[in-house]
Amino acid sequence: MLQYILFKLIQFLLSISPRWLSYKVGRLTARLYYLFAVEPRDAVRSNIAHVLDYTRGKDESPARRVMVNRLARETFENFAVHLADFFDIASFGRGAGSGRIETVGVEKLDRVLGAGRGVIAITAHIGNWELGPRVLTDMGYRFGAVEIKHENRWLDKFFTDLRVNSGALMAHEGFEIRHILKILKENGLATFVIDRDESFKGRKVMLFGEEATLVRGAPEFSCRTGVPIIPGFMIQVRAGEFRLVFDDPITPVAGMDKEARLEEIYSELAGVLEKYIARYLSQWFIFYKVWPQLQGKSRNSGKIRE
Repeated sequence: MLQYILFKLIQFLLSISPRWLSYKVGRLTARLYYLFAVEPRDAVRSNIAHVLDYTRGKDESPARRVMVNRLARETFENFAVHLADFFDIASFGRGAGSGRIETVGVEKLDRVLGAGRGVIAITAHIGNWELGPRVLTDMGYRFGAVEIKHENRWLDKFFTDLRVNSGALMAHEGFEIRHILKILKENGLATFVIDRDESFKGRKVMLFGEEATLVRGAPEFSCRTGVPIIPGFMIQVRAGEFRLVFDDPITPVAGMDKEARLEEIYSELAGVLEKYIARYLSQWFIFYKVWPQLQGKSRNSGKIRE
């Protein structure tokens, strides 16, 4: 209950503060947190180091260490900006959002929706994924999402209320899946955030040359319904300005064995994640070690899938 009250207070203060001041305070707070939050800091550094070693080649030079530390610090600061925007998401309405959000690839989304069966959208903890429902709802799309339930029911209420107020119909992971089917039936976007699996119980994939796990759900729904998957990401261009990008749709191949179809879709999704994570590395907000098996081991280099 105390955390709920604290978050509501922060939300109120942000709503009456100039946006530039919210960002400045957020960044300063993030810098302090970065100094003392040993476990998440080390996790972010580890993830960034692996991605850089894979995409640019292994490098133990001081310059690479400086780059890893800089990107890790930027990740914390960018996350603070993300939270400031999320807590004040109501300001991103039609009028307030004018000129602040660029869209790329919306025609790909419209082409899939033209079939009248809805679309399964996937995204990741990149940029400001929470802003997507608000923007898409304002653009006239029907939107629903699966969220991971917080153990603290008051925190769960706080975040769910924010998302619902942004225009999304929410379904907790493993519950109320009928809501997702309802969204598809209404030709809307049923959305899954697939990259945060701290339990490591999700689907195993190869991500940047090493085994990782993705949250299950989107490919299974796609195979079950035949509805295509479209990846979408809300990238932060600069503080307060964003680019909503839709990638090419992934359509389940009819006639294939179900497991083979799932394997193919998960592999394609991993390739899409590699592209956007590598491109916006300091906007990838994952604060646990995605590849814990690499502890103390040398990393391989390779090429991301385009």
